[in-house]
Amino acid sequence: MSVEQLQRFFDFIMGDDLDFYDEYTINLTGEEQERIYREIMRKISELEDGS
Repeated sequence: MSVEQLQRFFDFIMGDDLDFYDEYTINLTGEEQERIYREIMRKISELEDGS
């Protein structure tokens, strides 16, 4: 996931960009959604750890 996509995802989570859902996540397979969410959670963890 690119930095831009990640930023758009965070905006979506914070309620600032609902178009992200329509443009990106709705068309992913279940496996792709799981992979993306695992990656996002890893990145969040890295941010929290200061990595």
